[in-house]
Amino acid sequence: MEEQNIFVAIGQKVRDFRKQAGLTQKEVAEKALVHQSDLATFEKRGEKIKGLDIISRIVEATGHTMQDLFVESPEKKTFTASLMTCPS
Repeated sequence: MEEQNIFVAIGQKVRDFRKQAGLTQKEVAEKALVHQSDLATFEKRGEKIKGLDIISRIVEATGHTMQDLFVESPEKKTFTASLMTCPS
């Protein structure tokens, strides 16, 4: 699996977490201490944000944990499955 596809899948999962929490990108970005434009790019294309510490802050700002990235969800059977559905 290509590294970029992994970040795309994580960005999509972060967007799902944010929307489920009813938060805007601006609110999450402020809580996670990142630029809103960087968060938007990460959610859309998996770009701009690569550090696990920053990803962790973003995930926690949505009310989730890093472990939540890897657990089953109704929309996607598993995180691994969601990675496999990312565009190449």
